[in-house]
Amino acid sequence: MTSGTVVRDETGTVQVFIKGSYEKVREIALPQSVPSNYDHVTQKCAKENFYTLGISTKELPSQMTDQQLADLPRQQLEDGVSVCGLLLFRNEMKADSPLAMEMLKKGSIRSVICTGDNELTGIAIGRQCGIVTSGLCLKGNIEGGRLVWTDPDNESLGYVTPESPDPKCQLAVTCSA
Repeated sequence: MTSGTVVRDETGTVQVFIKGSYEKVREIALPQSVPSNYDHVTQKCAKENFYTLGISTKELPSQMTDQQLADLPRQQLEDGVSVCGLLLFRNEMKADSPLAMEMLKKGSIRSVICTGDNELTGIAIGRQCGIVTSGLCLKGNIEGGRLVWTDPDNESLGYVTPESPDPKCQLAVTCSA
């Protein structure tokens, strides 16, 4: 969920740059470096079809040799980074995708989305191309060792546990779920 690089500039300063899923970058970053609106902003971007990456950095001692840097375990390189921004890529859908989805439906073919993107981005793209058509789409995730459902369009509801879910309700699940 992350990748990174170590850079030594012409002054000898050694900098680590890490990019990855915004959730993972939040997890590994120093808490004081995470803006108070980070979750709100990143989730808003994901819902607006942006592939959203977190970017973080930290400085290492300049006296470290190249071999010492190469020998550092990944966890040590990523530990204690500071959030420095977000990198957004617009997830553009092909213009003919909605028509293709409609034709598949008319042929009684059920379509699903399997993606490595964030589940909120998957829901947004699904709505845009006509795969997610119902009003209610629940997001499933594992929290505290159990499967929980939330309504990503109305987060103020908190956890949603439908007793008898509407058969037209669609589901988006995280990798862990």
